[in-house]
Amino acid sequence: SVKKKLIENAAAESTSSVPSRSQVVAPKLPSGSVSGVSKPKPHSLPESEASKEDVFWGQLLLKLSLSGAALNLARNCCLSNPQEAAESDSYNLVLDQKHGILLQSAREAAIKQALVDYRGNTVKLKIDVGSLQSRTPQQLDDIWQSKQQAAAEQSIVENSGIQALIEQFDARVEAGSIKPRVTH
Repeated sequence: SVKKKLIENAAAESTSSVPSRSQVVAPKLPSGSVSGVSKPKPHSLPESEASKEDVFWGQLLLKLSLSGAALNLARNCCLSNPQEAAESDSYNLVLDQKHGILLQSAREAAIKQALVDYRGNTVKLKIDVGSLQSRTPQQLDDIWQSKQQAAAEQSIVENSGIQALIEQFDARVEAGSIKPRVTH
């Protein structure tokens, strides 16, 4: 097979700058790469990139027992009154207009019940469809995943072992084939 010939050629030219088979299979990534980096809890970005208002609702969602469509609805909302919500039992959510279809009374009731269970008392919940005033937990996760993807792609571009293979075998990296490594 072609792969076998590539490996044999690399072994035959062991005096050249072609990395060994073990380096080809698992090349050493540069320091600061995505390898070995644990994915932070959802919605976590550096403080310089996400305000407290951005993350308050997402952090609260991690503590609620929500799943399925109700969780999807909640993750696509932002909290319009984070200060008031932190101090009281009133939650005013804004659902991104493009996700308005998610708003259904059963899902809203599930979110309210999860808040009641968490707070231990009655809560007031209002969900309006409209323009967002801050980022939703889903948007924060999308940003985080995008940054992880960019870091993974950059680590491949900068990897000298991979660059040697590309030059030696006139190879190329398939677009879309690079995925960030997430360890748990």
